[in-house]
Amino acid sequence: SSYGAANRWIAYSWLFDLLVYGLFQSFGLAGLVYYNIALSLAIAVALFALITRLEAGFLESLLLTLLCVAGMLPILVTPRSWLFTIFFFVITLNVLLTARRTGSSGKLWLLPAVFAVWANLHVQFVYGFFLLGLATAECFFQKALARFRPVLESNAIAPRQMVAVSVACGLATLVNPYNYRLYLGLLDLFNQSG
Repeated sequence: SSYGAANRWIAYSWLFDLLVYGLFQSFGLAGLVYYNIALSLAIAVALFALITRLEAGFLESLLLTLLCVAGMLPILVTPRSWLFTIFFFVITLNVLLTARRTGSSGKLWLLPAVFAVWANLHVQFVYGFFLLGLATAECFFQKALARFRPVLESNAIAPRQMVAVSVACGLATLVNPYNYRLYLGLLDLFNQSG
């Protein structure tokens, strides 16, 4: 392309490329359809699990899930790596909201593994850092507010735990063929004038 001719080339979705290649080698073009079906179902199940934790009723949760999936239909029908980003975003949000609600940080330590896989499948793993940043900021705010309303502190994850999980997630994204250079490719994408 005219933009990328002079820039470094980083196959930031290399694992997705291998997955699609394997599916195509095994099943032909039907493999891409299988990929779409599997990821679309995984997204719907993850959304349902998230909404069920936030909503009381099964029917309300099901309806909200169907509305979310209907809103995503234009992008769910394309065999692209962004389906993994949607899936991992929902998983990350679910883990963070569960930890926030329960005050338990145990499942937060699953997130570095999620980020390690996500960073190799799709470059938009950086959206997960947005969620981590919000969750970390909230922990600090809740700790500060706990002086005035002590009941808040019992539901909050300790800020140092959230920082530790966020740092672990950042380090996990370096487990890729490009190591830190993956982020240089991201900078190239962010600096595109178009």
